[in-house]
This record gives sequence, C-alpha cells and structure tokens, in this order.
Amino acid sequence: MKKFHLCKGLALLIAGALILNACQKEPSAVIPDENPANTSQERVGGVIPDDPIALSKVPLIISSDFFARGFGSESNQSVMLRGRPKLISDLIPPTVSITSPANGASVSGTINITVNASDNVGVKSVSISIDGGSSVTTNSAAPFTNIWNSGTVANGTHTLTATAIDAVGNKTANSIQVSV
Repeated sequence: MKKFHLCKGLALLIAGALILNACQKEPSAVIPDENPANTSQERVGGVIPDDPIALSKVPLIISSDFFARGFGSESNQSVMLRGRPKLISDLIPPTVSITSPANGASVSGTINITVNASDNVGVKSVSISIDGGSSVTTNSAAPFTNIWNSGTVANGTHTLTATAIDAVGNKTANSIQVSV
C-alpha cells in the first residue's frame, strides 16, 4: 500500500516539474519588426505594440456580471472597449424639487427660491426659469437657493421651473406655479 502512495507521489512530482518547465518563458533574441514602416521599432520576446486599426475593429465586450449588477450602482461601471477598460458614464438623472415658495403661493418683490436637488454622483448646477423662458438664475453649490425679482414679470400666474444638471449632462426639471 505504501509503495502505491510513493509511486503516486513520485508521478505527481514529475508531472509538476514538467508543467513548471513547460510554463517557463524562454529567452529570445531581439527580432526586428517585419513591418517596413516600423523599422525603428523592435520587439523583444514576441511582444508587439498595439495596432490602432486592428483594435478599432474589436467589438464592444461587456461581461455578463455587468448586467447582473445593473446600471445604477453608486460607482461608475466599467466595460472593456477595444481591449481597454472604459468607464460608463452616470446613467441616472438627478432629482429636483422646489421647496419654497409653495405651489400656488402669492409672491411679490425679490424672493428666495429654494430647491432640493440630488444625484447618485453629484449635481453640477440648478437653474431657475420663468414661464419656460431662458434661465434667470443659476446656482452651482448646495444649498440651492436662488434669488428672483418677481417685479420683472407682469402680475398674474407664472410657472417657475427648476432644472438640475449632473456632471455628465443628465437633466431633470420640476415646476410650480406662483401668483405675482
């Protein structure tokens, strides 16, 4: 019985030595590149520089666990694009709401428009527009409090729209109506 274990152990040792020997890299001589356009470049040990044209033909490679983790995790995802890791941009738009003044409130003079805005990565800016026009005020730092002179519009009902933009350009808008 001991003889069988000894033979088995010896066979494993020989097999391991053969595998280890086969996995060793052999030293190679410096071989000039066959491409005449790259005569100044040489390759050592079979390493060839990346060919941008060949890499551009490689399709987008996405692992199956990228889809299993989902698109909206707290950190940016990465995929292999042309053989190199590529970050996937923030895919989740920010959230935004106007907290002051209240919807339907009566306002006059200069008022503070307070906005709550958040994003899974970060809010770049919050802008306020009146009645769908161009932005009248923009704030790029929390707390997002914007000042608006309601005397610049005619008396009546007007729509205040807050638009939050994140670092990659995702936008979300929220509107309320006020009476001036």
